[in-house]
Amino acid sequence: MNPGWFIAILVGIVGLACLLRGIWEPTRLEVTHVVLPGCQPLSGVQAAAEPADVLRVVLLTDLHMDRMRIPKARLLAALEPLNPDLVLFGGDLAGREAFEPAAAALLSRLRELPNLTGIPWLAVPGNHDSGDGMRLLQQAGVHVLRNQIHVHQIRGRAWQVIGLDDRRQGTLDVDRALGEARQTGLSPRHTLVLVHNPDSLLDLPPGQAAWFCGGHFHGGQIWMPFRLEFHVLRDEKLPRIGYDKGCLKLGDMTGCISRGLGCVLFPLRFFSLPEIVSLEIHVPKNESMT
Repeated sequence: MNPGWFIAILVGIVGLACLLRGIWEPTRLEVTHVVLPGCQPLSGVQAAAEPADVLRVVLLTDLHMDRMRIPKARLLAALEPLNPDLVLFGGDLAGREAFEPAAAALLSRLRELPNLTGIPWLAVPGNHDSGDGMRLLQQAGVHVLRNQIHVHQIRGRAWQVIGLDDRRQGTLDVDRALGEARQTGLSPRHTLVLVHNPDSLLDLPPGQAAWFCGGHFHGGQIWMPFRLEFHVLRDEKLPRIGYDKGCLKLGDMTGCISRGLGCVLFPLRFFSLPEIVSLEIHVPKNESMT
């Protein structure tokens, strides 16, 4: 066989395999169990010991209902074993407003799971979310935070979540949110910041919170060599310096950036599986009383 034809066939086979994987990945779902501050993966659904000063969080983000290919039964099955204290939604119901009602209806259905009823569901807007979409979320029983806080008692300990508006489509007002947070008198060690775009964390002064959750980057969604997906397809600051997914430390905060559930632009993923994040945040014992 002519070497040129052989190379062309080989490239075609590799290209087809990549395309098939890109079509297959959005239908899958990974549940990532992590304990903070050490970013230690858990082998089971939750840690064996459960001290009083711990916060259990389920992080859902970037639903993008118009390009979300995860079967609903798979989503339900993944969430059923989890027992969080809070459910956080990091924004982006859908890429198109016409799909926002379906996205809100799906989240409402998830809220009906026995293990997820009776606990707060908190959300922040994403850059694709409209005002109508956020109103639909509120009607579904999800508390939308726009530069606001939510305080919740968990096993006798008060925790607060600071929810920031989107830095692109919303009106990001860090001063307003921090002003509300300071009035509670709660320690930064019992304060979590929820954002859609983690670049918003760069606007936070030091010493305001110990924990954060975000999304938006999709883990790159389409892997490319030399991290080209973050240099060609995105212009945010954090991914360009290596902060794009998973658990990481940013300044004096430790947290997690989820790969999200849906897809943006096209319904393909490549080495970036959709993800639900189950977090356990443990306040160190020698600091838990402050």
